[in-house]
Formats: sequence, C-alpha cells, structure tokens
Amino acid sequence: MSSILLCLAVLLSLNQRDDFHAPRMNQIQVIGTHNSYHLEPPSLVLDTLSTLDPRVKEWAYSHDSLDAQLEQGVRSFELDIHPYVSGFKVRHVPLVDDNSTCPEFMECLSTLYLWSLEHNEHVPVTILVEIKQAEALLAAEPLCNDPVQIVQRIEDEIRTIFPSDKLVTPSWVQGNAVSLRKKLELEGWPPLKHCLGKFAFILHDRGNLRDACASAGQNKVLFVNASPARSDGAFIVVDDPYNPEISALLKQNMIVRVRADSGLNVDRPDSIKRKEQALACGAQIVSTDFPPGKADPATGYCLSLGESTSARSNPVTGDFSVKAFLQTIIP
Repeated sequence: MSSILLCLAVLLSLNQRDDFHAPRMNQIQVIGTHNSYHLEPPSLVLDTLSTLDPRVKEWAYSHDSLDAQLEQGVRSFELDIHPYVSGFKVRHVPLVDDNSTCPEFMECLSTLYLWSLEHNEHVPVTILVEIKQAEALLAAEPLCNDPVQIVQRIEDEIRTIFPSDKLVTPSWVQGNAVSLRKKLELEGWPPLKHCLGKFAFILHDRGNLRDACASAGQNKVLFVNASPARSDGAFIVVDDPYNPEISALLKQNMIVRVRADSGLNVDRPDSIKRKEQALACGAQIVSTDFPPGKADPATGYCLSLGESTSARSNPVTGDFSVKAFLQTIIP
C-alpha cells in the first residue's frame, strides 16, 4: 500500500511540475469581433437616418453567423443583450438596427456550444456580454430592470446550455486562493491545456450590473470588466491599443481586450498602424469589424494572425513553448 501511495505522490508531483511550466491561458492572442451578431440594416434605413446623424453609417457592416466566424478563426465575441421580460434579445438598436444572426441570447449560446462539441480542442473562447437597457427602451416592451435579476438570468441561461466542464469560471480559476486577483498574482492563469474546449463569459459593465455580479457568490459564471485594483480583476476592456497602461496590466496577469479598428474608419492613413499596434501591444483579444474572410471591400483591410488561423503565441506574454503547444492542437 505504501508503495502505491508513493507512486501516486510522485505522479502528482510530476503533473504539478508540468503544469507550472505549461503555457497559460493568458499567453495566447486571438481575434474577436465587435457586435458579433450584427447584420447591416436596409439601405433605405441607413440613407435616411445618416442624414440626421452621420454616425449611422457605422452600422453598414454584417458578420457571418457565430459558428461560421468560429470556422474562420474568430475566438472572441461581443453580444449586446436587451433584457426584456419576455426574453433576452441580441440586437443593436430596436426598430432601426435590429437585424441579428441570432436574435435570442439562448440561440447564440446554442450555436456556440454545438460548434464546440465538434471541435473540442479549440482554445478558450471569450464572450463579452453587454446589457443595453437604454437602447432596449425603444422597443416599448416591458424591461427587466433589476440588476440582480438580469445577472441571474444571464447566468441561468448560460448554464442551461453549457455544462460546467465547458466553462472557465472565476471560482474555477481562483481555486483555494483568497481571491481571484490573488490567485492570478501568485500563480497566474490555468494551463492552456486545461482550458481547451471551454468558454469564458465577461460582463462588459462597470456600474450597477457589475456590482450585482460581484455580489452573486462563489459559483457565478461571469467574470467582470475590472482593473487589477479589485479583488475580482481578471479581464479588462481597454479598446485603445496605444494605451500606455497595457504593459502594466499584462505584467499583472490581466487578460486585455483592445480594438484594432472602430467605426469602419479603415481608409485613414493611420488604420494599418493602429492594427499593427493592436497586434503588437500584447492584448490577448484583438477585436475588429473585419475578421478573416470579411475584408473591407473598398480598402481590403482585414485583421488576421498571419499563418496562425485562430490563435498565436502572444507577442508579449507568450514564448516558444506556447507556439509549440498550439502546433499540437487545432486551436
């Protein structure tokens, strides 16, 4: 019996040592899409409304379905949720810009989950969830206004589709540490090999909804958009790839999202420079309106990771071991 226990102890020690040196979840870089569900409104709507507000021209783009984007290498998505009592809808602006590849939140989740079942070695996929309460008022439908109820319903719908073994959650990352932030400071993110085939959901809010999420207890699904000054700081949305704080955030084991482009303005002289900066700054998630396969028709502008299809070793936090690991899977 003692020899068996000794062997088990040795194996456990070897596994822990391997995990210590293994590539981590924050050592890769992936491409994400902005308003990932979005379909361009009819030209009559765009032409009419743009005479009132030129910013409406920024709605003139369409994304493929979420599973098609996954096939093209996208590994991060952004979903705008309108929290109606009758159901949580995914759309941009009711009545005028409400076409969506998956109009219901549960439909979006199902699309992602079913694709994942057939590609179970993909690198972790991140989903930014943004609640659009003000915009939702335009539909004149009864709204769910209580932050606690909104957060709980999002959590419930995610867990309805995704079993626990398909989720990267705050408590799973935190383990036995006193806080999520302390775990990331002392040990970092989990090894990438333990995160394959999983999804992480981030609540893109810094107000009452974030407060409700933070008080939701230990078993919640949602991470929050927060700085490392908070005990739950793990993911942060920065957007500007030139932000000088990015370097310090990466050193604190934060996962950072930036935008390579914004407002469809990719015909300006600095567009390529901004894209290059977004890829070089070390942000783990680089968001775009022009992912692989969806180049801007006027300029040919497109965001890609070069030879890598869906993930590459992060130019700041990664190293040769990350590249070697990614070559052993279909990311």
